[in-house]
Amino acid sequence: MVFTTSYSMINTEMTPKLSIITVVKNDKDGLSRTLASIRAQRYSNREHIVIDGNSTDGTKAVIQAQHAAISCSLSEPDDGLYDAMNKGIQRATGDWIQFLNAGDVYASEQSLEQVFLSLPKTAAFVYADTLLITERGTLVRYLPAPKLTRKTVTKGMIVCHQAMFIKRTRCPDYAVTYRYKADFNWVLDVINQLEPQEITYVPEAVVQYRLGGFSQSQYKKHLLEYMKIVRCRYGMWMLVYRLPRIARRFLGETIRQFLGVPTLRFWRKKRG
Repeated sequence: MVFTTSYSMINTEMTPKLSIITVVKNDKDGLSRTLASIRAQRYSNREHIVIDGNSTDGTKAVIQAQHAAISCSLSEPDDGLYDAMNKGIQRATGDWIQFLNAGDVYASEQSLEQVFLSLPKTAAFVYADTLLITERGTLVRYLPAPKLTRKTVTKGMIVCHQAMFIKRTRCPDYAVTYRYKADFNWVLDVINQLEPQEITYVPEAVVQYRLGGFSQSQYKKHLLEYMKIVRCRYGMWMLVYRLPRIARRFLGETIRQFLGVPTLRFWRKKRG
């Protein structure tokens, strides 16, 4: 099922057009939150593409009810999250691409303005800070993004994926052979094809990252696939070099889940 609409945006001027891609499956409430957050953005030169994995919970009804605010939507079975994200890339027509999946929201109404109104001409990839929040929407802490380089990126997803923006012409597809960490592999593809001057950091919280519910078994699968990607792409020595960090992350996540707390880093200042 495909819906397409064409509608006028205001205040486009000379700003880049952003394609916001939202992937959803059986999450009508999360999609509604995301749609409301996008509508509230003051940056108007954008399109919104919704890729639905053939939901059965009423998500399709939400898409139909909001079709005037959605540039393109597709509802059909897919081969998982990353296959759906690739479908979004294929349908994007903007200068830039961002992934904001169902349940994800922006940090403020000015978030996209903070990214695009002062964008350097050399930029091909932008990343920003994040607000970590609980499932109920309570602020946990401000997450400043570490510097992304070809070396630091081997640490894993050290920057929130929703806080990343890439030029459409430089956007690779996701490797669907990876079921858990294709996003990490995608970031490696991005960083390794770019020169330092093409990477721009915006020191502002652009999105809210809602703590989810990965079980311990899921976390192990994510960690094992991360290790596989590092070994395949950089060799065993890089994996050995990262083993202390991997051990700390696994121990920290185990303790966090055992205590039932949203974070162990309570000393971080709550900005934003």
